[in-house]
Amino acid sequence: MSRFLISISIATIMPAAAAAATGQDEAFTTDVVIHLLLLIAGVFCFTVCLKIFSLLKGGELSIGWQMLSTSFLVLALGEVLKLSVALELIALHQNVAGIVQVLALFLLFFGVSRIKKGLS
Repeated sequence: MSRFLISISIATIMPAAAAAATGQDEAFTTDVVIHLLLLIAGVFCFTVCLKIFSLLKGGELSIGWQMLSTSFLVLALGEVLKLSVALELIALHQNVAGIVQVLALFLLFFGVSRIKKGLS
């Protein structure tokens, strides 16, 4: 775990140091690194939820896990949109990515509540 934390802190510090050396905005690169880490975490959570969903083979809990995996996929899509806007790849209003992430939170809530209902 400590290696993971060290690598994350290095990944956050190095772009900021490179940006300071080249005269770029440090907040910009830190923002991109944070969104990139959130994208990686969202994709990882999506794959874990999808694996659990595939192991359930139907049943009452499978709908909740399907909603959870969909919510992490939507969250990753929102992070891709935020990264694209931050890197100026697409011109998009910033509220669009926020709306996508709110949709992901609603799906996450409904998935957890569905799993809770199935377990009780």
